[in-house]
Amino acid sequence: MKTPRIVRQVWAAILAALALATPVTASGADLTEFDLTRLYGKTIGDMADAQTPEGLVPDSAPEYVVFADGGRSDVIFAMNHQSEKPGYGYQLARGATSLTEAWNASPYSSQNHFMLGQIMEWFYGDLAGLAPDPTAPGFKNILVRPQPVAGIDWARATYESPRGKVRVAWRREAGRFYLEVEVPPNATATVFVPTSDASQVLEGKVAADRSPHVRRLSAQTGVAVFAVGSGSYAFTAPALSSTGGSPN
Repeated sequence: MKTPRIVRQVWAAILAALALATPVTASGADLTEFDLTRLYGKTIGDMADAQTPEGLVPDSAPEYVVFADGGRSDVIFAMNHQSEKPGYGYQLARGATSLTEAWNASPYSSQNHFMLGQIMEWFYGDLAGLAPDPTAPGFKNILVRPQPVAGIDWARATYESPRGKVRVAWRREAGRFYLEVEVPPNATATVFVPTSDASQVLEGKVAADRSPHVRRLSAQTGVAVFAVGSGSYAFTAPALSSTGGSPN
């Protein structure tokens, strides 16, 4: 379940206040290397490398929300794509078949601690990019905003909404980014296409601007944003570099 917007904003504000110099936006806090060092005593690189057992390993909404909303899904992936230190991968390596209460998978703690399952929100809403629009409840409008990261070449997600099936699938191949979107009847979607050249985005075989039922909303650094109605769409665009952070 997507964390309610007000909860995301409150946690972003709390973390921002602790960091002292972090600007807060409508979607979260724009964390910088300076802010993270003040807040955690570690830089983004320290966290991504997960060099210390006590390094930040997100266990609930706050950290995932702020990193993902700040366009740093690469950090979330790096912290969880390892099994040598406490975290999700470490639990699997220790034989856990459900989420444990203790990050070291201690058998003396709860062996069914699903409140630590926050990474599922990241899988759906940020990595794959399928999320409800908080300004249009009931999936009246859908946010399609994938955050591709280095080390993952494709992702896909589906959800049976009250209005019908929502589907998002993306892949990177030969320098191109491919994004498929399925919007159910009586719904709309705001689609964010990560790309190195917003003027070269296609929908089907034509320029996205000329595709029926597709309307360009904006072209920002690293992303082109479109509004679409119900139906199926296939966007292609020059891919972003597979290193570093993701576009917001």
